[in-house]
Amino acid sequence: LQTGELLRLVGGRFVTVGGADGLPPGKTLRLRTRQGKAVVETEGGIAVWSEGRFVADPALQPPTEPAGLTYAGTNGENSARWYRDDAGRAYRFEAGQLTQTVHLPGRYAYEDRSGRLWALQPTGGDLISLDRDGTRRTYGRDAGQVGLELFGRVEDPDGTIWFYSANGIARFREGRFRSFTAADGLPDNNIRTVFRDREGTHWVGSNTGLTRLVEPSIVSFTAAD
Repeated sequence: LQTGELLRLVGGRFVTVGGADGLPPGKTLRLRTRQGKAVVETEGGIAVWSEGRFVADPALQPPTEPAGLTYAGTNGENSARWYRDDAGRAYRFEAGQLTQTVHLPGRYAYEDRSGRLWALQPTGGDLISLDRDGTRRTYGRDAGQVGLELFGRVEDPDGTIWFYSANGIARFREGRFRSFTAADGLPDNNIRTVFRDREGTHWVGSNTGLTRLVEPSIVSFTAAD
């Protein structure tokens, strides 16, 4: 929500979750699961949903940035984290050790389950991918361009990736993008988060509502619900 709170579906009704429930302050950046529990990342920290409230977990907090580098992203599956410099280089650290350096201009870095690295071009909003074998691809508007305001991503167990932004959702599956926008039934295009529950349903949170996405069905909820 724009208020900095979350909505939790309980018994068919939505319940607001906020600071009183342990939610770290600031804008929500990402929702994901870890060992069967919901994990929320906000501007104020990272916490795990446990026994009816969010609890901070020191093990999940981002480490101190290496000198001269800016935190760019993580792969979400292990301790590997990516940092970048102002010269367009990206650095992979795991367990505190530098393990890889690549030239990949962009202000965002994400390593998916296959080891492919993703970045967002600083101008134009194109997504760039870099495979383990060095193959580099650029995905522009025709392939599901997400724009300059990329808020995050969610990766399914089968490798499907959902990038969400101020322009809607760009789903990457089997080498191809498919976009979801207000024209497909979303309340609006400003997507703040996407969460995949244990049944495989994707919940999409936007500025004006919540959407349950089970392809091909898209069901949206607003304040009236």
